[in-house]
Amino acid sequence: MYHGLLINGFIQRGDIHILDVLYDVFKGCKAIWGGSMLPRKGELVQRFWICFGMSLKESKQMAVEAQKIANPSGPVNPSLDKSLSRGRKMVPVEPSELSTSYRRICHRDFDGVVDKYHTPEQRRISKDSDQYAFAVRTNDTLDALEAEQTTFNLNFISAGYALEQFVRSLGRVMKWEPLLQEYKRQTKLNERQAFASLFAQHLLGALDFSKDPMNVEFMGMPVICMGSAGFMEEFYRRMPVDNLLWFQAMKEEGEVSKTSLSSGFRY
Repeated sequence: MYHGLLINGFIQRGDIHILDVLYDVFKGCKAIWGGSMLPRKGELVQRFWICFGMSLKESKQMAVEAQKIANPSGPVNPSLDKSLSRGRKMVPVEPSELSTSYRRICHRDFDGVVDKYHTPEQRRISKDSDQYAFAVRTNDTLDALEAEQTTFNLNFISAGYALEQFVRSLGRVMKWEPLLQEYKRQTKLNERQAFASLFAQHLLGALDFSKDPMNVEFMGMPVICMGSAGFMEEFYRRMPVDNLLWFQAMKEEGEVSKTSLSSGFRY
C-alpha cells in the first residue's frame, strides 16, 4: 500500500519516516515483493496475490478482475472471492537479503567486496597476501555494519505489531467491518482473507488501474486512495517512533575517522 501510494504521488518520501525506514530495509527482499524488482504501476495487484500464495495464473486473473473494478461501466459491488487459493510454495524472508553485514559475518560471503582504503600501489604489492585479503574484507564488513545501523535500531517485533494495528484500523476507517463480518458468516474463509480480497481488488486495484485514482469511491468512502493515504499519515504521525527502536545510535566524541590509516588499512 505504501509503495502504491508512493508511485501514484499520494504520499512522498519523508512524509512517514518509519515507513521510509522499513521500505529501505525491505525493498530488495524477494519474499516481500514476489520478485527482485519493485512492482510498477499495473503490477501491484498481481504481485500482492503472488505473495499471498496464489499461482501466477490465478494472480493474473485477479489482476484482470481488479482492472474491471477500477474502471467500471456501472455500480461496483464488493469483490469477495470465496475460493482464495494459496497453493504456491511461499518464499521465506532471508536475513542475507536484508543485511550485507549478516551475509559477511554469518555466511562468510564476501561476494562484491570493494577495496576503498588502499592506494593502487598498495594493492599491487599486497593483493595476493592473506593480510591484504583480511584487511579488505574487514573494512568492507565494518562499512556494512555502519551503513546498517538504522536496520539494527529497529525492533522488528514492535514494527510488525504497528503494521498489524494499522491494517486492522484501516478496515474500520474504510467502513469495511460489517461487510467482513457478513462475509465471514457466509463463507469458510476467515475475516483476514476477506480483508485481503477487499484490500487488493479495490484499494490496490484503484492504485494500479484507475484512470482517475484521485476520485475513486467505494462502500460510501469517497476518494478511497486519498482517504487511505491521509489515514496512513495520521496513524504513523501519532505513533512514537521510539516504540519501534531498540536503541538510538549516537556518535561518540573522538570517533575514528573513516579513512585509511597510514599503513593503508582502515583498522
